[in-house]
Amino acid sequence: MALELLTVFFLLGFFLLSALFPGSSLAFLVFGSAVSYLAYLLNFTGTQLSFFVGSYFSIWFLLSFSPLRRSFITNRIFNIFKRVMPPISATEKDAIEAGTIWWDAQIFSGKPSLKLLSSFKEPTLTQEEKNFLDEDVEELCSLFTEWDTFKHRDLPAHVWSFIRERGFLGIAIPKEFGGKGFSPYAHGVILQKISSHCCAAVIHVMVPNSLGPAELLINYGTEEQRNKYLSRLAQGIEVPAFALTSPEAGSDASSIPDYGIVCRGEWEGEEIIGMRLTWNKRYITMGPICTLLGLAFKLYDPDHLIGDKEDIGITCAIIPSDLPGIEIGRRHYPVDAVFQNGPNSAKDLFIPLSFVIGGVDMVGQGWKMLMESLSEGRGVSLPNTALGSSKLGLFSTTAYAFVRRQFSSPICFFEGVQLPIARMTAFVYIMESMWRLNAIALNLGEKPSVISAICKYHITEMQRKVLSDAMDIQAGKAICSGPNNYIARAYSQTPVAMTVEGANILTRCLIIFGQGAIRCHPFVLREMLAVASTDKKAIKEFDKALFGHIAFIIRNTIVSFWHGITSSRLVCICGMNSPKKWRPYIRHFLRFSAAFAMVSDFSMLIVGGKLKRKEGLSARLGDILSYLFMISAVIKRYDFSNFRDEDEAVVAWSLNYLFVEMQRAFYEFFDNFPLKIFSKILKRLVFPWGPIFKSPTDELSIKLSNIVTSPSVIRDSYLENMFLSKDPLNPLARLNKAFRMADRANEISKKIRKIALDPWIDARQGARHALGKGLIKDEEYEFYLGYLDLYDDVIKVDDFSKDLEI
Repeated sequence: MALELLTVFFLLGFFLLSALFPGSSLAFLVFGSAVSYLAYLLNFTGTQLSFFVGSYFSIWFLLSFSPLRRSFITNRIFNIFKRVMPPISATEKDAIEAGTIWWDAQIFSGKPSLKLLSSFKEPTLTQEEKNFLDEDVEELCSLFTEWDTFKHRDLPAHVWSFIRERGFLGIAIPKEFGGKGFSPYAHGVILQKISSHCCAAVIHVMVPNSLGPAELLINYGTEEQRNKYLSRLAQGIEVPAFALTSPEAGSDASSIPDYGIVCRGEWEGEEIIGMRLTWNKRYITMGPICTLLGLAFKLYDPDHLIGDKEDIGITCAIIPSDLPGIEIGRRHYPVDAVFQNGPNSAKDLFIPLSFVIGGVDMVGQGWKMLMESLSEGRGVSLPNTALGSSKLGLFSTTAYAFVRRQFSSPICFFEGVQLPIARMTAFVYIMESMWRLNAIALNLGEKPSVISAICKYHITEMQRKVLSDAMDIQAGKAICSGPNNYIARAYSQTPVAMTVEGANILTRCLIIFGQGAIRCHPFVLREMLAVASTDKKAIKEFDKALFGHIAFIIRNTIVSFWHGITSSRLVCICGMNSPKKWRPYIRHFLRFSAAFAMVSDFSMLIVGGKLKRKEGLSARLGDILSYLFMISAVIKRYDFSNFRDEDEAVVAWSLNYLFVEMQRAFYEFFDNFPLKIFSKILKRLVFPWGPIFKSPTDELSIKLSNIVTSPSVIRDSYLENMFLSKDPLNPLARLNKAFRMADRANEISKKIRKIALDPWIDARQGARHALGKGLIKDEEYEFYLGYLDLYDDVIKVDDFSKDLEI
């Protein structure tokens, strides 16, 4: 029995130390000494001792001496990988390598650095950016209402003029080209504020400043192209659009059928080498009114006029939209949204090669250009438009719930209303936390493609839930369209953000984990590139990555199980100063980062290349990664506020919710894992004592709801950077005024109810009776009547003639 135990101990310990410390003399000496001492205690004979020590030294030398290891082990594994791994196409390689990695790689490492997280500085606005937000954006929003855009089916002409003249189309264009040159953070909060006022307006500002001709010209254009177009775009002289999506290629944008043929043709009276283009695009925002059309198409050179390749690949060009032969100007009408969006097409349109963004040197580089430019749309534009409308939903719902009375009580005191209000508040807090953490990366010049995908997916999904709760609570007030409705347009357009820049289903199932597992993992991409390489040094790179990967898996497995059986109590949280009550959350974050890394590796090892087709599994792994990112974002935002007590309720609700959702994603993954024996093992490694997290309690939800349904500085802090009109006739401004008056009005109402009144006596008559009896003062009477007039105005809905003339 002793021999068997020693053998097991020997093998486990040997492989552990050899993997964790290959080539380490210390590991060799420590474990070798331990084996020898144990053999001595067990009275091993000299022959037995020599066998174990000799075996140990031989195997350790084999694994530690890299030339020997590569000959006997790595070469064989490398050749197997070569046979089974499909080749990486150029488009796949561009997609994988697009953007940069940042905090997401820390989570994937299984040991995220709290010191690094603590070092991040809160994003701020420069004085110029703040002035633009407080003055120009305020003035823009005061020029019109959402209802104006609905009636005109467009922005009014004077609003378009203001947008152009004040530089809204050049927010992201550098100052040297006449733009504002604002930071990504400033760009985002500007969009937030406009979005809290009008969906159509924010899209018209958003698109020219995200994925489109301007960004592509800044990053890839020739000097001549930049000088020619960027200043005109910044001034609004040119209006841009970018045409990517085709009827046959939506989310699968790499398969666009639109094409160009390199050929000779006539341009401005001269014969030149150019391209003859044929395309059919749809869903192109700004397309119907654009003057410059960015176009993605596949380029072919059958006569080898510009090089040896015939199939050159996806290429991007910038084309004046008024060229003869371009069909453009018609509009789509997506879910009654009035932003400019429509199809365009052309057949055999000849243009010069100088129209290619970046010139001839950049032909075939279009897919890489697009992939590297997605972070602006996914990371800034869509999250902030969703966040702005969500703040509108939270602002209006909390105010309306405090003002609106049913059963002689404000509806915000009903538990059935308090629970969704708490959820709305926490979701807005989480969304803002995600955006701020992402903004730090963007301000540093990073292009975090995986984090941007997480933000795009989860912020737009949370927007849907927030606005759905807003519609539910405001009920009839919210569903009747008209000039007094401030929420319905935002609600009806929530599907738009979910379908663009990578549809949400695609983003969740394929991009977040699919790209993250390769891009953020410390070893997987290195292994893949080594296997795909024809370089003689590839085997060395593969060897380093492979054995580093083995050590990585062992380390995360041990850490996950150890912290599981100790319930995270022994997790070191050095690097972040936090109050004692919040340390368990931080420990759990670190523990489950290691668990996620472990489960990801075993999934790739066991399921292999089929994992990307097991979209349900990939989606749940992406959910776990996303929730870990959101948890870290909430912790960091709370750190920004110095862990102030006023935020305790919203932070506790948010973290409890996120950990429960992360736990649910883990369990759903285990329940659907194809090999049940491994599923059970992984579940026990991650949750040795079963589920440990619980949803936010009703008591916590009620506490949070009470905080945001009464006027306070803390409520205002959750709603910063949203527009509130100063027009006294604006319905949202009147609701806010009623909200500010409601508390005092309720106190006066209590005094009035002290007298017995007939049931047919209305509130105004009751106030007169109370005044006559001396229960209220003249000033209170006037205040109360004013409040009642305002109350009636706030709860009223619009009506129209029988034929709905508007």
